Amino acid sequence: MPAIKDEARQQTEAGATAFVLFWFDLLNWSLATNDVDALAPYTNGGCSQCNGWLIGISRRKDEGALLKGGLTAPLTLAIGPFSPTEPVVFRADYLNTAGVVTGPDSSAASYPSAQTSGTLTVVWGTNGWQMAAVELVNE
Repeated sequence: MPAIKDEARQQTEAGATAFVLFWFDLLNWSLATNDVDALAPYTNGGCSQCNGWLIGISRRKDEGALLKGGLTAPLTLAIGPFSPTEPVVFRADYLNTAGVVTGPDSSAASYPSAQTSGTLTVVWGTNGWQMAAVELVNE
């Protein structure tokens, strides 16, 4: 499981950026292991895309299905204006790798790789940074 770096615990521009990279490492770990327990505390309940990932991962776990591949990696991150007391918005381009979900009956569903772009927002709270919004647009 990815460990959060000290820098990602700082209420700074560099800390917000380090947190975003950690959060995606943790998302990919959760996707690969069907374990959302580590990801959920770093995810704000108002993030609908994040909640979709959390629900989908939990559903796969309950169904006994596994995902191979299908990971999301930020290719570029551009931070907007930074204020430590306001939500921080990033513009991002992502690579979503091809993936296969295999069910307990050996059925398989494949997903192609894709380039995605969009924005993401992090907020500083009582326990540090949290992912507050992820907006993805397929290109």
